[in-house]
Amino acid sequence: MIFAFGPNQSYYFNNGDGKAYWENLPEKLEKLLKEEKHYVAKHVKCLNLFPNGGWYIQGEKDHDSYDIPEKINAAIIANYGTKATITNIEVDATNIDRFYIGTTHTDTIYAHDMPHDCLMTALAMGPRGGFSKVSLGHNGTWVLIGPALNNYNISDEMTKYMRKDPDHIVNVVLSPYDSQHGFIEYHNGNFDAFLPEQWHAHVDELKHSKTSIFLHSVAQNEIFQAVVAGLAKKAEGNIKSDIKSAFAK
Repeated sequence: MIFAFGPNQSYYFNNGDGKAYWENLPEKLEKLLKEEKHYVAKHVKCLNLFPNGGWYIQGEKDHDSYDIPEKINAAIIANYGTKATITNIEVDATNIDRFYIGTTHTDTIYAHDMPHDCLMTALAMGPRGGFSKVSLGHNGTWVLIGPALNNYNISDEMTKYMRKDPDHIVNVVLSPYDSQHGFIEYHNGNFDAFLPEQWHAHVDELKHSKTSIFLHSVAQNEIFQAVVAGLAKKAEGNIKSDIKSAFAK
């Protein structure tokens, strides 16, 4: 499933099974979703709505964008030189320079100014393969999904659900705009959602889906794990993700 939170109560939900729902999207993006065959629901692999009103969409073969924040855009442009497809973009609306971008290449990810406690936790989860998914949210919140263990710094309410069935969680999406809002997806296609009440009608439609397009391999984030270890050794308590080889500035 794709679950994108946007500014001003905008959103995009994709059930991974050919259906998508949205509200208050920018006009050009909505036109693409309605009229361009490359971006109908079944072809969308990644969609992100940025705090400044910009957006990025990745289809199976094509991508489009508008007014992407500068440092994130630099990372996306850098990725054009590879054959990797962007799979997820994580941001924090309180710090637009804080981001994480995953791709389909096992050795290509981009990140900047990751939360210190997230980096330290990633290091503690063990050498290579300790986690398979990174989610960033509002005001420094984060989640690391691992094959054997999940770690997080999130709201108390979401924490209760993360503890309820931890072995079957495959994806967590955190809102960049509100630390109380998020989405937890399970192996069987079910999910728990923490959202504004006016979104519930469309969210209920998604409960019929048993398909997930957020299943990423552990290998995808191996380089992140390795870089975290290097940062910890160099910074010792004052870690900043300022990596020149794999991470965008």
